[in-house]
Amino acid sequence: MLSSAFIRVARVALALAAVASLPSAALASPLLAPHTSSPAFMTAAGANGSVPVLFVSDDKTNAVYLFNADNLSAPPLGKITNGIDAPTDIAVDTKGVLYVANARDVAEYQPGALTPFRHLSLGITPASIAVSADGTLAVAGERAFEFPGKLFIFDKGALTPTRTITIPLKGELLERALGVAIDASDDVVLSISRYPDGGEMLEYLPGSTNGINTNLGPALGEAFDAGGNFYLCLGSVIDEYAAGSRQLIRRVTNGLQAAAFLAVTPDGRIFAQNAEQHDFGTGKNIPGDIVEYGSTGPNPVQKLKSGNVVDPRATAYRAALS
Repeated sequence: MLSSAFIRVARVALALAAVASLPSAALASPLLAPHTSSPAFMTAAGANGSVPVLFVSDDKTNAVYLFNADNLSAPPLGKITNGIDAPTDIAVDTKGVLYVANARDVAEYQPGALTPFRHLSLGITPASIAVSADGTLAVAGERAFEFPGKLFIFDKGALTPTRTITIPLKGELLERALGVAIDASDDVVLSISRYPDGGEMLEYLPGSTNGINTNLGPALGEAFDAGGNFYLCLGSVIDEYAAGSRQLIRRVTNGLQAAAFLAVTPDGRIFAQNAEQHDFGTGKNIPGDIVEYGSTGPNPVQKLKSGNVVDPRATAYRAALS
């Protein structure tokens, strides 16, 4: 449970917060053509779960890619385009089901599938999603200016929301959902920004619809590892706090410049995305990348710089299924 047990995190700049299909059973070899012409595909390794997979959503190519999480320099294991529409946050459950937050819905994919088996249309623009080990799913988003935000919680694999929570406006014009995370006790933690100023991080205990203000500033992304350590992404900084403690046990800055949503493995490895950046000196855009940090230490252990991924928005980790 989050509360005063954590050191207060500095408020993140609100500017950072504004942030082909084939049959599902079809298997093909990856094509190394430029991203503008590369079709959807799925390799056997991506489909059967024989290796750990890092999923990466990419806004510029309107796709979700699969990479070998232990070897990011290897060719991609798959590319999903069917059902993908301006993807942002993504999540994967322990059964390997992929959840993709699109512009208008959340699409769900079975392991190895190139076509979604379900769409969740909740009347909001999904901004962030998280799924726990027991299948609890949280989807947060907003409708428009001067409308309150929403948090939908599907407890323990429910097919419809068991809790629908309205995040009230507080006199501002817009609130925006940022990161959301679920711990091993099924506490849901949600960061929101409020325009023109302010923001907060709220905690929802199991079964509750009343948010507890954690007195932490909002994070662009957050996550828990299996031990309950809590990770906050603030764009160019990731802070790791020990479970239920005031102790800041790691701060990561090296290799970060425009990160938001992040994936954390059960043992504490971090995969963070750097979004595409504009170089005002040259007038050109610099493609984003993915940076991995080990379970300890502040420095990157591997990077993904791929001609496929241009503007990565989020990462999700799937352990090997077999």
